[in-house]
Amino acid sequence: MVNQNKTHQKKKKLDMAMINYSTILFPLLAAIMIYSVSANFHQDVEITWGDGRGQITNNGDLLTLSLDKSSGSGFQSKNEYLFGKIDMQIKLVAGNSAGTVTAYYLKSPGSTWDEIDFEFLGNLSGDPYTLHTNVFTQGKGDREQQFKLWFDPTIDFHTYSILWNPQRIIFSVDGTPIREFKNMESQGTLFPKNQPMRMYSSLWNAEDWATRGGLVKTDWSKAPFTASYRGFSEEACVVSNGKSSCSNGSGQGSGSGSWLSQELDSTGQERMRWVQSNYVIYNYCTDAERFPQGLPRECLSAIYLSRQEATKYREKMAVSSTKTPLLLLSLFFFVVAASAGNFYESFDITWGDGRAKILEDGQLLTCTLDKISGSGFQSKKEYLYGKIDMKLKLVAGNSAGTVTAYYLSSKGATWDEIDFEFLGNLTGQPYTIHTNVFTGGKGNREMQFHLWFDPTADFHTYTVHWNPVNIIFLVDGIPIRVFKNNEKSGVGYPTSQPMKIYSSLWEADDWATQGGRVKIDWSNAPFSASYRSFNDQSACSRTSNATWVACDANKDSWMWTSLNNHQYGQMKWVQDEFMIYNYCTDYKRFPQGLAKECATWDEIDFEFLGNLTGQPYTIHTNVFTGGKGNREMQFYLWFDPTADFHTYTVHWNPVNIIFLVDGIPIRVFKNNEKSGVGYPTGQPMKIYSSLWEADDWATQGGRVKIDWSNAPFSASYRSFNDQSACSRTSNTTWVACDANKDSWMWTSLNNHQYGLMKWVQDEFMIYNYCTDYKRFPQGLAKESSDRAILSSKGATWDEIDFEFLGNLTGQPYTIHTNVFIGVKGNREMQFHLWFDPTADFHTYTVHWNPVNIIFNISCVQSFLVDGIPIRVFKNNEKSGVGYPTSQPMKIYSSLWEADDRATQGGRVKIDWSNAPFSASYRSFNDQSACSRTSNATWVACDANKDSWMWTSLNNHQYGQMKWVQDEFMIYNYCTDYKRFPQSLAKECNL
Repeated sequence: MVNQNKTHQKKKKLDMAMINYSTILFPLLAAIMIYSVSANFHQDVEITWGDGRGQITNNGDLLTLSLDKSSGSGFQSKNEYLFGKIDMQIKLVAGNSAGTVTAYYLKSPGSTWDEIDFEFLGNLSGDPYTLHTNVFTQGKGDREQQFKLWFDPTIDFHTYSILWNPQRIIFSVDGTPIREFKNMESQGTLFPKNQPMRMYSSLWNAEDWATRGGLVKTDWSKAPFTASYRGFSEEACVVSNGKSSCSNGSGQGSGSGSWLSQELDSTGQERMRWVQSNYVIYNYCTDAERFPQGLPRECLSAIYLSRQEATKYREKMAVSSTKTPLLLLSLFFFVVAASAGNFYESFDITWGDGRAKILEDGQLLTCTLDKISGSGFQSKKEYLYGKIDMKLKLVAGNSAGTVTAYYLSSKGATWDEIDFEFLGNLTGQPYTIHTNVFTGGKGNREMQFHLWFDPTADFHTYTVHWNPVNIIFLVDGIPIRVFKNNEKSGVGYPTSQPMKIYSSLWEADDWATQGGRVKIDWSNAPFSASYRSFNDQSACSRTSNATWVACDANKDSWMWTSLNNHQYGQMKWVQDEFMIYNYCTDYKRFPQGLAKECATWDEIDFEFLGNLTGQPYTIHTNVFTGGKGNREMQFYLWFDPTADFHTYTVHWNPVNIIFLVDGIPIRVFKNNEKSGVGYPTGQPMKIYSSLWEADDWATQGGRVKIDWSNAPFSASYRSFNDQSACSRTSNTTWVACDANKDSWMWTSLNNHQYGLMKWVQDEFMIYNYCTDYKRFPQGLAKESSDRAILSSKGATWDEIDFEFLGNLTGQPYTIHTNVFIGVKGNREMQFHLWFDPTADFHTYTVHWNPVNIIFNISCVQSFLVDGIPIRVFKNNEKSGVGYPTSQPMKIYSSLWEADDRATQGGRVKIDWSNAPFSASYRSFNDQSACSRTSNATWVACDANKDSWMWTSLNNHQYGQMKWVQDEFMIYNYCTDYKRFPQSLAKECNL
């Protein structure tokens, strides 16, 4: 569903951006001026890596970087800058550059660095480069904007400029501004202004992500790849020995220093709007799915909107709202605008180069799609509330991969939108109607349906009824969905942004039909959708730049219409029979909790996941409260559940929920509402049971599919018993439960039953959400502290790890180390070894005392008998960093299959022809340790006599560790700013 929305938004941007862009294209290109400055690279930069692959030639006028399979190359400026205008002429890698990245950027040092990025992501021959821009402040980025270019950047040199002054950062290409990042510190947005930066550039291999998300790899037969540079220019404040050359008001380089206060004039703003309307392919400020908690603050500013009209409208509304509430103002000034349904009068065809046509004297409109292009149109008016009808006849026959979109949308980065989308399918297979509501740029409210008729055989009416009370989606007058105005509960609702009507027919075969598995059959092109009988007579509307006129809330009944009982019955029929997806029930997609507007059901689950003959069933249990689940526990059984009937019991009372099998408790979920844990207390539940196909996930994570040759499958039930229950039939009075007489109402487990449950959980539990720290890195659920449902390890365990990740023959092992404190890990460091750990035994030591944890390795080839330290984790509790000081630990070791992650991120799988695999252990030594056996007294550790209790590294050992980390470390969580964009762990800065 997420990919659908992203593709949808990009397409709709294209719908709006194609309007008459050709009228400004050539004047803008004619106005572009190339800024050429003679520079000497020998004086200005130094080549920092690449072993000769970076070269300066032509007496310092030309610099080239090369990339081959062994290495890339790079250089940096000799100067550091604190503000400046930096120009560089670059000619990018020609031909098949897929997988390569040419980076050109400014960056400060340190873990809280600032950075301003140009990155050029290569592509297949003939496909355009992607220009990726970003701004980092104090180590935090995530401000990506990406562009295609209006020229081939590999044929000749083009100038890429960064203008950075205290007020703004402007990215320009050949003098045309493409992006502006303003200083908005007054609104809480960080801006780089204190840390001097150097200029860096490099050419490197990033085939795991650079081209089409890593799907297209580098073709090394085309190597070496080369990028060329010339015309480097710096008008800048150069920092040397802590002093800026601008301290006297002038910078280094040519020019008057006007760049220090430079801003975009009206021509520059118009050029940038042209670029952003026609060439932007990604903007973080419109990616509401990526930022579900809300777009970054700077995105809410009008400076990021693509149309000046949005700013004017917002300002107008802000002034008006100080006088009269917006809704009342709207009702007073608006007039209902009637339309006779003539497409000439009501719509503009905006793109498609003749593929969309208005026919029959304006009574019919058609959109066509072929392999070259689709087509689309938009309304002349914009609306703030209305009942909008349109009759459509969809693409007939094999429409797989096509999308017919019909929707209302406002403009800007925080747009509102109301969607109908019709996703095509194979001949004879039903269309999918996809509906969504966006508010403030945030969507993720998808509901999808099949239809009870063929929408290609004739015209059918699709209605959006939008008023201050609710949004109703109707098909031929039958409501299929309602989205209510719940602003009082903190749910966004479109109330203030005028919207236009848009429709388009376009190709989306990467996601539209069966998740992209079925592609468009172009032999059936052209595809055509038809429209007629448009009606906006019940609507508050205006034409562009015209005055709003009044909708009378007292006379216009549609303004306050909601569903009556009969219509609710119709909608229930549709949703029961034809709904195929509802975001309000997708707890897997929203593990942190469903949207506020969603119904918040309670649920108690037994699920029995089938398996191959001879393999055990998995019993899956879960508890949902207020629509929130993620409380899974899974078990095998101590018997064959298919050989005979067995009793499965849910015992639910105000104290706890007990899951029992043949009277043996396997799980307890206690009522901990006083601790803020949800518990099902207020919503009546029915019992449901079903037998259904789920081979995409049920057995071994979906790897084992159903063998339909064994169908039909059958499950049998008997001996149902609800005698101990508070119940009612529909619309009748509750059967009273007497808390004084009904002992089951307050039953909890006795000691014997706890013993039985511990036996089950020790022997047969295979998954417990209360120990899954990887799934819940922000912290386990509150109820995890209830020991009745924990493994013997505890919910907030400590842990010190060596893990040895296998590899292909001849490739080095990876040693993975980690420290967990109070269940929180994410402190990984990984190393290769300076020896073959499979040829002989080697000693791996954990030295854990109150001062630090030292990871040591001793090997027969080493020059030290007592081992080489590879990592130290110090006790920094005084600085708020956790340290394992109070929880006893056992030693565990295992050899297990993890080919989903262990080797090259899971890309290399186990070769079972080499099984069995074996690891060997000897010479265990715990003589220097404080220990006990189970239930026995601790062996005393004398801090005065046991020197190991206070040992830390000496200078020589620090030197050894530095050697290891410089030469053999391959991952350090303390430098992974991409993984921890909010900030690195505290200990990383100590």
